[in-house]
Amino acid sequence: LIITNEQIQNSGEHVMSLAFLDPAYHDTARLMRDMHKAGELVTAVDLDNTLGDARNGWVPGDHQPEPDYDLVMSLRELNKQNGGRTAIITGRPKRFVDSALPGVHLWTATEQGCVIHTPNGTEMSRQAVIHMDLLREAVEVCERKYGGRIEAFKTATMTFEFTQVEGAVRLAPTIANDIEAAIREHDPDQLVEVVSIAKPENCAIEILPSGINKRFALDIMTKRVQVFHNAAWAYFGDNNSDTPVMDKLKANRHHQGFIGWVGAEVPKRYRDYERTIHLREPSDTRQLLRFMIAG
Repeated sequence: LIITNEQIQNSGEHVMSLAFLDPAYHDTARLMRDMHKAGELVTAVDLDNTLGDARNGWVPGDHQPEPDYDLVMSLRELNKQNGGRTAIITGRPKRFVDSALPGVHLWTATEQGCVIHTPNGTEMSRQAVIHMDLLREAVEVCERKYGGRIEAFKTATMTFEFTQVEGAVRLAPTIANDIEAAIREHDPDQLVEVVSIAKPENCAIEILPSGINKRFALDIMTKRVQVFHNAAWAYFGDNNSDTPVMDKLKANRHHQGFIGWVGAEVPKRYRDYERTIHLREPSDTRQLLRFMIAG
């Protein structure tokens, strides 16, 4: 779908080309106008495979990438324009955010929403897995069996990363089941949720405190951050760890949110939602951010 300059001028709008958006998903021009007219709009973004990937030096398990100054500038400007209503909600630890995006002072929910920091870096909320030593012993059983690894630098959750394991995507359900069984054997009272992320570029098992996910972070920030009160949300993500947020935005009758799905195919339950935006890859999401700034 290409919106020409002539069409833009005739509509009285000044926007950049939207050729990167999938024409199969509703009226693209109307969606963009709706986002601008939403007034107090919170723009929240996932990181991996949403704003960057291995081409940007964002490798699974490596939480100290080189600074991404182009993205830093875009997020800073967007946050300035929307009155401080820009947030990051990611599975990465805070260390990754600080390394990739130095000097970006945003509301940040890391480790799948378990740890929330204010723009000045103060920790506002933490929900951590208990008995971490016992949990590590349990997951190490699978580490030895499959050859994956427990990611370092996470303090509230645990991630077992196995992207490089042969047949990783196929093995994901088996590994998740084995990890759940090992946890029950080592610590029967441990209340955790085991979430499997199986994509060719990033295969991981996320072990989270029971009942905690990215939607929890959205709820906390909506209730406790004044500039987020009564605001509509636009959330951009790429996998099943993002769907709790998207489901919440879709179901909110008072402030229905915009869903930005990044990837080859939009999940079925979002295809008929009139505020779904389909982006093929992280570079498209970056272009959309620039459009939002230029709008």
